[in-house]
Amino acid sequence: MYTLLNTLKLGVNSILLDETDVTTKKQLDEILRLDFMSSFVFRLFEDLNVHEGDPMRFKLEIMVNRGATVNPSTIVLTKHHTVPILHENFVDINKSLTLQQLETFFKHLL
Repeated sequence: MYTLLNTLKLGVNSILLDETDVTTKKQLDEILRLDFMSSFVFRLFEDLNVHEGDPMRFKLEIMVNRGATVNPSTIVLTKHHTVPILHENFVDINKSLTLQQLETFFKHLL
């Protein structure tokens, strides 16, 4: 999982990251550890109103969740010995990758 995280953050000149989004870059840099229930979410959307050959037909969203992380000062608030997985732990890596950007990314990886 760390390899995938580092590839998404740093791989191929970071073309997957929006360089102007300083907040997301900072959130990703703060992920030093992946805890229990960490996950990566890849959501692919297709716009059926666009011509089949159009590179804007598909859009990919990538998110990473750090998992069940708990601030040590709030551990006394947990109920039934469970640690919540908060939506705030999700970091949107990119919300608007096109098929053309993905092709460029994978060509550089190979």
